[in-house]
Amino acid sequence: MPPEEPIPVPDEAFVALEALRSTLEGFLPQGFGLGVGLKEVGGEITDRIALVVYLSRKLPFDEVPDTQLIPTEFQGFETDIVERRWQIVEDGLFYNPVMGGVQIGHDQITPHPDGSVTHTTATGTLGAIVRRRGNGQLMGLTNCHVVRSNEFAPREIMHQPGIGARLGQARDDEIGGPNGGPVDCALVDLESRPAKFDIATVGPVAGSDRVRLLWQPVKKRGYRTELTFGRVIRFKSGPHLLDTRDHGWNFDHFLIDQIEVVADPPSDPFIRSGDSGSALLTVAVPDWDIKENMVIGLLCATDSVTVPTPDGPPVTNFFALANHIHEVMRVLDVDVAVRPTITSLDPTSALASVGTFGSVVIEGFGFDDSPQVSFGGTQAIVISTGPERIEVIPPLHFPGDVDVIVSNRFGDQSEPNDASKFTYEEITL
Repeated sequence: MPPEEPIPVPDEAFVALEALRSTLEGFLPQGFGLGVGLKEVGGEITDRIALVVYLSRKLPFDEVPDTQLIPTEFQGFETDIVERRWQIVEDGLFYNPVMGGVQIGHDQITPHPDGSVTHTTATGTLGAIVRRRGNGQLMGLTNCHVVRSNEFAPREIMHQPGIGARLGQARDDEIGGPNGGPVDCALVDLESRPAKFDIATVGPVAGSDRVRLLWQPVKKRGYRTELTFGRVIRFKSGPHLLDTRDHGWNFDHFLIDQIEVVADPPSDPFIRSGDSGSALLTVAVPDWDIKENMVIGLLCATDSVTVPTPDGPPVTNFFALANHIHEVMRVLDVDVAVRPTITSLDPTSALASVGTFGSVVIEGFGFDDSPQVSFGGTQAIVISTGPERIEVIPPLHFPGDVDVIVSNRFGDQSEPNDASKFTYEEITL
């Protein structure tokens, strides 16, 4: 049966994984992969932690020489042999401002020996808005294979949507490589359109985080299948072969250290063609202090596996592969862009702040280390600050309800909401 709750992974599993790698390298074919994850039995995800061996094709037991059998248990952990053939997913509304989860594309030109050319629209998903660490420039984030026809093609001019309105030049792309790599990612200039730090239909991005648990609930919003949900079943997995040759690339590309997700429910696709570049997002798990809408990955590939059942029709389960977002940010030297957002004030009125010696605590997310805070347009005195908490002394103000606004060093401001209202009472003598 699937787990009832997310499951932490013991450090011993990763130690055993590397030992298993050394054991199998002597006889398994090039391109096999490994991971730590949840064991599959008869097409169903179980709650048992296993050392997973990825193969492009599983042979029947009686066709495997005894010297090449994979042990059923290794250093105290079960093993699981999983067949995967990852396929790149490719990609409409016009979005202004532009945001994550929307369609982008370019005009792909294919030359032919007779001198003619074929024009096709290559599309994918803009996953999220990111900010360059050096100069603070806002950029769009997607996959390398979304912005290039192959490794020798120039970076394309991207449009949103499809080949509609020009968005900007693709930049700084990187994809796996013949020897493997952790990312399939690229940046896109936002030349003439404002950006909103949201995922379409999902809401504001709350930041970035690392995947922490097996069976951790996740979601994504992509151009093709829009909002879908899944569960993390493996991480630190790979290498995984991408079918880049089938898409006109000249080399096979492998991805290492990936996140594998199963759809929730497994029979509903998590991503399809068009969803490449979607951001993998958290679903809140309060017991583990996992917050909603944190970006943990960048989705790039999909697979489906059909297994027979003894008493009914075959069952098809859908899977997806994602880069860890911290690897994407490291390679591209960017951070996920987050708008300051207020979720609570304590206290919520000037009179009540007398009991806190005049101070007000602002909680939320997206705060930097040099925020400016205003109450009804008048600047407050900042006492202390953190990424999720600011303490201030409110300014004097005329009676009435006012909006509290937090700004960061780039000039991004929080949007007024019910939680950001502050009351100045009228004092009568």
